[in-house]
Amino acid sequence: MSAQPILVLGQRGGPNPFSGYLREILASEGLAAWEYRDLAEAPTDLAGWRLILLENAPLPEVCRARVEEWVRDGGRLIASRPPPEMAALFGLRPTKSAVKTCAEMYVAFDPAHPLASRIGADSLQFHGVADLYEPAGAEGVAWLGGQRGVRTGYPAVTLHAAGKGQAAAFAFDLALCTVLFHQGRRLNAGDGPNPDPNADGAFKPDDLFFRFFDERLKSVPQADLYGDLLVRLIRRLCPAPLPRLWHYPNAAPSVAFLDGDSDSMSAEDFEKVISTVETAGGRFTIYLMPQQYAAIAPERMAALRARGHDAGPHPFAGRTPTEADCARAVAQETTDFRARYGFQPLAHRGHNVIWPGWVTHARELLRNGIRLDANFCCGPGLQYGYLNGSGLPVRFMDETGEIIEVYEQATVSMEDGWYTEKTLMPAMTVAECAALSLRQIDDAVDRWHAVYHPCFHPVYVRPGPKDSTPWIRAVAEHLARRGVPFVGGSEWVAFNDARRSVEFTDLAWNEARGELAFGLRTERPIAGLTLLLPAAVNGRRPSPNPSWRSVRLEGIEQLACVLDLSPGSERRMSIVYS
Repeated sequence: MSAQPILVLGQRGGPNPFSGYLREILASEGLAAWEYRDLAEAPTDLAGWRLILLENAPLPEVCRARVEEWVRDGGRLIASRPPPEMAALFGLRPTKSAVKTCAEMYVAFDPAHPLASRIGADSLQFHGVADLYEPAGAEGVAWLGGQRGVRTGYPAVTLHAAGKGQAAAFAFDLALCTVLFHQGRRLNAGDGPNPDPNADGAFKPDDLFFRFFDERLKSVPQADLYGDLLVRLIRRLCPAPLPRLWHYPNAAPSVAFLDGDSDSMSAEDFEKVISTVETAGGRFTIYLMPQQYAAIAPERMAALRARGHDAGPHPFAGRTPTEADCARAVAQETTDFRARYGFQPLAHRGHNVIWPGWVTHARELLRNGIRLDANFCCGPGLQYGYLNGSGLPVRFMDETGEIIEVYEQATVSMEDGWYTEKTLMPAMTVAECAALSLRQIDDAVDRWHAVYHPCFHPVYVRPGPKDSTPWIRAVAEHLARRGVPFVGGSEWVAFNDARRSVEFTDLAWNEARGELAFGLRTERPIAGLTLLLPAAVNGRRPSPNPSWRSVRLEGIEQLACVLDLSPGSERRMSIVYS
């Protein structure tokens, strides 16, 4: 029996460098019970594995035959753009059309299929290339289309009974699709052949998504929904229940990460924001330019951090800087910040949200100890929403397929782009802004389980028709009413680092007794870690167990267990479904 129930097969250094992001999706979704093997060293005996995930990589003939035999003997397989030679295993056949592939189009979900019924969107974009097949026995979970809402006969996601086993396929590379959702087009970067494509005179993250992002889907975290679908496929195909690490502490459906930039603020402006947020039990993270250091004394900063607030640098090297210019600014301002306030900042947003390259800037942030970036936000023509297709903290991947240990947390609103026309969209009143923010919060909590991450500049709380104080108050109070916990930047980094460090050990499922047993191991402290399990397995319900409680997340009933773990600790868990 393998140490973990899931085997991930891929290829290091292969022709599809982003295919390895499939593992990053698993980590983001809290599915930690897997092992990775390069296809060059894939095991010859697959009998101990319950499920195999196949990345988009060239599959040697001998390995392909071995995997197909394993599936037909009862194995379960999920493949991301599998080789065409495996089409029959997935209940597919090559199309008779002269057109064999399509790129950068849409996926329409079948609302009648149980795996697609709670996706939350009728169709999504997909990035990359998809293979065109005709169904030959496969169930269609989703279908390719040339326009949003259009469904053709070419399947995008399928499920098929193959012999004694089952095989599911994405017709496109889910990993590549997700990287492009998160990071946009490389060609549009400031150092690429098409810099500043929207001609606003600045290198910003929204350049990377220009004419690449369907503005009608801006309020939908598209990449997250594909991750949700992968989770559902894994649950459906794995013959035993799998524990999962939930995104947020204490089984919360969402968290609130409120932050702002110090541009021209006074001490009075800042204290007004802190007072407004704290009235509802909230926390705030401020990104400081050196020009506003005087607004927060070191002693005041220490007191604020003791109450859960946070701060980071807000560097600026011009609107169209070189990557080297930006790197120097980040290094200097991070050094100055540490010298003044006595701690290493972990969160960051650049002034004017400048982003000079594709991922080089993320590497520079990491080199200076910054672990979370808040630059990705909607600009001209979009105004608000999930620019990077995600409401989760997601990590960058470079052109070679290496993960950069910096979280990208998309900013869903920036107030000066709402009540002015700077985004080339109609300006809203403060009351209209507040109402829209409350709808964003409700969607984050009830539909997407996304982080609610708005930006509020303290300078805008000054009296006048655009005083944002009532807006901030309405947001903080609504979050409190909805029971959404607040996090600061450093706290959010620490939680996600710790969550990703948790390992499952010795998973064992006794079908006869209906008992799942497993261990947990971590090298980092974590409070409020939430484990999730199915509420029922094959019609069985759990025996009474005070450690587990019923929660409703992702539209279904699940079991949750909340743990506090200390560094180096190990914990054994078990639950019986009777």
